[in-house]
Amino acid sequence: MAGKRVLALCASGSAMQRQVLTGVAAWLARHDVDWRMVYRELPAPEIARALRAWRGDGALAVELETWRGHWLKRLPMPTVNTLGQVEEPQLPSVLGDDHAIGRVTAEHLLERGYRRLCFVGERGSGFAARRADGVAAAVAAEGGHLVHAAVSNAIRRGGDR
Repeated sequence: MAGKRVLALCASGSAMQRQVLTGVAAWLARHDVDWRMVYRELPAPEIARALRAWRGDGALAVELETWRGHWLKRLPMPTVNTLGQVEEPQLPSVLGDDHAIGRVTAEHLLERGYRRLCFVGERGSGFAARRADGVAAAVAAEGGHLVHAAVSNAIRRGGDR
């Protein structure tokens, strides 16, 4: 029997999104999973078109914003979101524990003697807000000082390219 054909999509220019899919590929290589992963890096507006045209068995898609989630649920194949940009994704999702990521990051710095920390995150981003909460909890527990800085989506995207 031929393996399942799974399309892996991410927006072009995003190192973080490539790393997510590289991690999935590494996991597949270590486990007895009969999948053939087809990787495509596309400009964000073309991701929707590529998913509609895909005739495989499923898709892993990074950077699925809320508006995309509604029609993605109607695709004739399983589709899984792998990036926590939205608070409540419209699709099945495999996500990191953002609060724990922020907490552990702050604990790492606090254990090394840093007491004044700055969290920089994307304004309006669900995962950044959850990570900021984790950082804030760890800093408060240790009596440190935290400064928050939010950047706009346009600034972040310009830095990704």
